[in-house]
Amino acid sequence: IWRVAYGESGSGNIQLGVATPSDPLAGINASDRSGLVAEGAALYETHRCATCHDATQAAPGVAVKTLATLDQRFDIAKLEALFNTPPPPMPIFSLSAEDKRALSVYLLDMTATPSH
Repeated sequence: IWRVAYGESGSGNIQLGVATPSDPLAGINASDRSGLVAEGAALYETHRCATCHDATQAAPGVAVKTLATLDQRFDIAKLEALFNTPPPPMPIFSLSAEDKRALSVYLLDMTATPSH
């Protein structure tokens, strides 16, 4: 099975499960982070991500792919790249670079471990 993605070529080489810095959002100031989190939350809702990533919202029979510990496995750049060529069965969404950044910040903020 071949998957075609729009955008940069060769960006699909993502190492899943590789440890990232202790706080992948450390370089974002509080005001920018708050805005990006709000934008990302809206994208998460609009694209109905919870129907595959939240057991309380998934349809019966859906194999939920939990986002727990996402912040320990990804940084912003790795998540942005993942959106270009997501692992099946995740669909490829038409997201702008700004949308990918906002969604990445939201997901990392949402799954931040208590030590952050």
